[in-house]
Amino acid sequence: MHYLVGVNRLALLIILQSGLQTDEYIVLKYENLNFLHKTIRVDGAWDSYHSMTKEAKTQNAKQTLSITEKARDWVQI
Repeated sequence: MHYLVGVNRLALLIILQSGLQTDEYIVLKYENLNFLHKTIRVDGAWDSYHSMTKEAKTQNAKQTLSITEKARDWVQI
């Protein structure tokens, strides 16, 4: 049986707990996490066609997602 460990496990758990899309998670930076308010600021995504980070095209594309305390605890470890 394979077990997810380290960064792979953390990535999967955050994605599942926060609702982030994979292309958003790839470009996520530590400073986008707000532990006090339990939020993740999403202001870009990964453009796999051009192999580069793309900025949000509009203000509506930028969003702040809530994360559970469980996900917050995983990140702070």
